[in-house]
Amino acid sequence: MSRYPPGPTDWLFGLPFVARTRRDPLGHLLRMAQTYGEIAHTRVLGRHVYLIHQPDAVRDILVTKGKSFCKVEQFMRPFRRLDGNGLVFSAGDFWLRQRRLVQPAFHARRLGRYAEAMVDQSRRMVDQVDVPAEEAGVGDLKIRLCHSQQVPQRIAPRPRHEGEAEEADVRSR
Repeated sequence: MSRYPPGPTDWLFGLPFVARTRRDPLGHLLRMAQTYGEIAHTRVLGRHVYLIHQPDAVRDILVTKGKSFCKVEQFMRPFRRLDGNGLVFSAGDFWLRQRRLVQPAFHARRLGRYAEAMVDQSRRMVDQVDVPAEEAGVGDLKIRLCHSQQVPQRIAPRPRHEGEAEEADVRSR
């Protein structure tokens, strides 16, 4: 029995794993989770790489025991194409500044207001489509899908500036 979780055993020092991850980061990681389960292991250039898809374990790694784990720069590069140098892939003082900037947006009261605003905005957008869902054709459904993808863009916390009230309002266009 192996002392490591299951995972791909790529030849050539794990470079095929890296190539697949660079080509399709989210798709490749999803396939890894579907194939190997909530925790997968592989080796890349002699380093052990663990892919964690278990929510409790992710919380332990990121929150509870975060200082015990490090983000290896060479493995983060492909994912920066998705997120840039955002909160997920940054570290140190830069990460701390980013986290402090976004943390107020995730307060429970604000999330509740965001949900209310999303429901209101979604209702307005559905009302703009004149055809009832039961009678809708393919073209009508495409319009609805297009509108539904605009909901997150239309609902966002307003940027706050020094001196303004602490509570952020929810904006809908």
